[in-house]
Amino acid sequence: MLRLCPLRSAPALDAAIACLRQTVVQLAPHLPGWLLHRLEGRGDTLELFRNQDSRYVLYIQYSHSGTPTLCAASRETPAQLARAL
Repeated sequence: MLRLCPLRSAPALDAAIACLRQTVVQLAPHLPGWLLHRLEGRGDTLELFRNQDSRYVLYIQYSHSGTPTLCAASRETPAQLARAL
């Protein structure tokens, strides 16, 4: 399996996840719910990258300005869409 994040980057991802989670807890009383939900989702995506979850296709998408965004798509999505149709 191709590892997107070398083992040495796991502590950095752990620190980023912990910082994000702590920020969400501290700012919860001051932020709208939609923003808290998005921040929590970003933490979930970081965890998928840290754990190299094989149930998801993990990729990096770049904006026009070159800003990277970590993305995860469930491998079950095609089957779910086929069942829905």
